[in-house]
Amino acid sequence: MTRRLTSARARAGFTLLEVLIAITILGMIAANVVMVTRSSSKAYESGASLSTLDIQLDNTMDRIAMALMAARKESLTPNNPSPLWTDFLIFDQSQGFEGGMEVIGDLERIELVPGPEQIVWKQRPGALDERRVVWTNWVRELFKDEIDNGIDDDLNGLTDEAGLSFTIDGSRVTIRLTLERDGPEHSILKRTQETTVTCRN
Repeated sequence: MTRRLTSARARAGFTLLEVLIAITILGMIAANVVMVTRSSSKAYESGASLSTLDIQLDNTMDRIAMALMAARKESLTPNNPSPLWTDFLIFDQSQGFEGGMEVIGDLERIELVPGPEQIVWKQRPGALDERRVVWTNWVRELFKDEIDNGIDDDLNGLTDEAGLSFTIDGSRVTIRLTLERDGPEHSILKRTQETTVTCRN
């Protein structure tokens, strides 16, 4: 009777080998769960950062485009046709007519300010009562895949153009903009847009 109980008790427990195998399996499962969680977290962070960058790019391009669509063609300075480009534009807008005379609004300026690159809109630039608003940060120093090497790296007809650049063809202005920011795990996120608008005649 005593022998049977002792034998049953010995079989009821786990051997050291079984315990070690179970711990190893549990450790592998936990490691996989951690890896999947980290991977999902990185993907979420990257997606959220790209989404923020896309929204910022869309909003900035809309602001620039709306301002230039209301600009008088004759007021655009400098008037740089492709392959020349500029990283700023000065212009004014027609406010309509009063007593048969056209009413011209204040001078405005959209420019790329270096270090760190920002797009700044100014009203009455250089005046004592100048208004200044930063429209976006995260502007890449050079447009798209350009490198400062004197070559048209992105094959768009322009050489070493800035992260914000304008070219003019009559009353049409082409706006090129690239935003860039740090992403998760030391990655670099980049988004680019190019659009052409027509100024008021």
